[in-house]
Amino acid sequence: EPMARPPLRSRKYQPSAQLEERVREALERVTGSPATPGWQETRLGEGERYHLLCDLAHELSHLVPNSQLHQMRTPGDLLHFYQQPTNADPFVFQELAHSELPQNLRITWVYEGSGARGGDGLNPG
Repeated sequence: EPMARPPLRSRKYQPSAQLEERVREALERVTGSPATPGWQETRLGEGERYHLLCDLAHELSHLVPNSQLHQMRTPGDLLHFYQQPTNADPFVFQELAHSELPQNLRITWVYEGSGARGGDGLNPG
């Protein structure tokens, strides 16, 4: 039996008015020490970087995309990322599913059991 098409997921993000303070506080939680005046340029160890990324993603309900993770080297990099509002839905596939496709393409929303191929991909028609 075909799986129902999932609803479009909105990934809109607006930065908090207290964003800088929240990033600084997250840094202090992760490092366990008060932030210094130049805290935005603090070099993070891999463990600290990972925990700061996770902490902010959870607190702000907004993830740094995999394609940008390598650019997040300092708390300032994270602050800059989180200052950017997001109005676009990164789930382009879902947008594509609701758009007019060329006649030779169709999107099939079918689950055929475990290990099945296809499913919710683009299939030539």
